[in-house]
Amino acid sequence: MPTNDFFKTTLDSYINKPVTGAMKVAMLTALLLSAAVPYTSGPAVFRDIFIWRNNNLTCPYGAVCADVFDIFSVKLLGTTYTQRRVLHSCLCDVNQICPVNDPKHRVYASKFHTRYICQSTCSLEWCSNFQNVFPLITVYTGQEFMGATYNKMNCLCPRHISPAQGWGRYYRSVRAHAYYWDPHRKSYLLVYACNGGQGSQGYRFFRCAW
Repeated sequence: MPTNDFFKTTLDSYINKPVTGAMKVAMLTALLLSAAVPYTSGPAVFRDIFIWRNNNLTCPYGAVCADVFDIFSVKLLGTTYTQRRVLHSCLCDVNQICPVNDPKHRVYASKFHTRYICQSTCSLEWCSNFQNVFPLITVYTGQEFMGATYNKMNCLCPRHISPAQGWGRYYRSVRAHAYYWDPHRKSYLLVYACNGGQGSQGYRFFRCAW
């Protein structure tokens, strides 16, 4: 950081000389650097926030047991605050916590939103292998879930494996398709279709290694 002697020497050297534009820029830069030094660097702070919903009910088969959101906040006084928000919806069998740190159970919803299911992702088929099967269904008053709302995964879309397709662009894996009353479930349903095709073309790199 520049000291008082630095500024005194600088001023004395130019006291009898005309002040040029370059001199003004040099002195202004020194002042700005001296003010900015305490705030130019700092550690990154990562915070996990866990939210528990539905009184820890056991998940119905295929239910999304947790949603994880990566939220990047602003840089404050040189420290970058990054937050990961984990919304637990239900417990897996035998009171097991949703495996939110295991990529074998992960499906992407978007670049910053991932969903986790109790069973392995590899247990789900590609949606292109079926007719009239929707990848994701929101059940609003599921009798099998004590009348609570939950999301159910039925099959995989291409962007469930990677939200990025072509030129580094990111897209949501599914889009809302229809909303209707299901007399069998006695609940309204919101069904989603694959966003960007049903098939698995171009995803030959995806192999289940577990």
